[in-house]
Order: sequence, then C-alpha cells, then structure tokens
Amino acid sequence: MAVQARGERSRTAALNAAIAILTDSGYAALTTRAVQQASGLSRGSFLHHFPTREDLLAATIEELIERRAQRAQRMIERFAVDPPADRLTAAIAAVRELCSGPDFLAEMELWASARTNPDFRETLIPVTDRIAKRLRDQLTELFGPEIATDPEFPTLAMLTVEIARGLAFSAPTRRGRGDTVMLDYWARAATAMLNRPVG
Repeated sequence: MAVQARGERSRTAALNAAIAILTDSGYAALTTRAVQQASGLSRGSFLHHFPTREDLLAATIEELIERRAQRAQRMIERFAVDPPADRLTAAIAAVRELCSGPDFLAEMELWASARTNPDFRETLIPVTDRIAKRLRDQLTELFGPEIATDPEFPTLAMLTVEIARGLAFSAPTRRGRGDTVMLDYWARAATAMLNRPVG
C-alpha cells in the first residue's frame, strides 16, 4: 500500500509539473526532461509512469479534464443547494467559468498541439468520446431539468460551450474585456431560442 501511495504521489507530482509548464511556458516547453526535473523525480521513476512523451500528454489531458469535471460538479452541487433565480444565465456564466483559469489554459495548449501531432491526435480520439458524454451529462445537470428537456437544449448547450471556448482563446489578447457583454447577449439569444420570457 505504501509503495502504491508513493507511486501515485510521484505520478501526481509529474502531472502538476506538466500543467505548470504548459500554463507558464506553453506546449513547446513541455519536454519529458523538463517535466521530470520540475517534478523532482528521478529519470527512472519518471519513465516508469510515462515511457513516452505521448503517454505524458495523454495523462496530462486526462488530469485536466478530470479537474474541470470536478469543478463542474461543485457548481452543480452549489446550484442544487442554492438554485439561481435565472438558471439559464447562471448556467451560461458557469460554463464560461469552466473555460477559464490556469488549468483551462494548459488544456488549450494540448488541444491546439494535437493539430500538428498525429500520434497525440490518435491518442485523443477515445478521450474526446469520453469528454463528450461526461460534458453532456454535466451540462444537463448544470442547466437543470426544465431547460434540459427543451428540444433546443442540445444545440444551446453545444453553442454555449463553443462560445465559452472562443472567449477563452481570445481572452489573452482582449485581456478579458467584452466577456460580460458577449455572455449577456448570448443569454438573451438563448432565452429566445427556448421561447422563454425575458427577465
């Protein structure tokens, strides 16, 4: 048990180091050597967990997705305890929040890298399938049953995620300016899509 716990700590240290490098310096700086040194692990210990760079990349994206899913779950639980008066607007804002912060910046670096890394892209295909299902389930809970049962909800949910991602990608050059205006506009458009009264 102690060996297993130690191994898990080593793996976590490597993944934390990888995420920190992605956030601070970008994908180009994410080498196995850099992660190994930043994590403080021996070369042998590091290679035990991640024999190839693709193994490290795949594990890092899985970790980032898990962190995002945990953040989403906390939001869902918060909504269950204290339901927002305007669930639609609150859920849209929550999706934007999920697509922000250091973890999401690191995640963006990896998704972008898959375009020019065919080996990594192949590794991501099953991950993408799992993400899609889990995200759909969490969006259904986040928006709540009244909205989620509307026939337009799948389209609304997909567009909300794409808008949030788009805002995240452009945020560094905009320095976050315009998010509130765009999200308010999308909330009004989404309300119209669902034929709901405007609050």
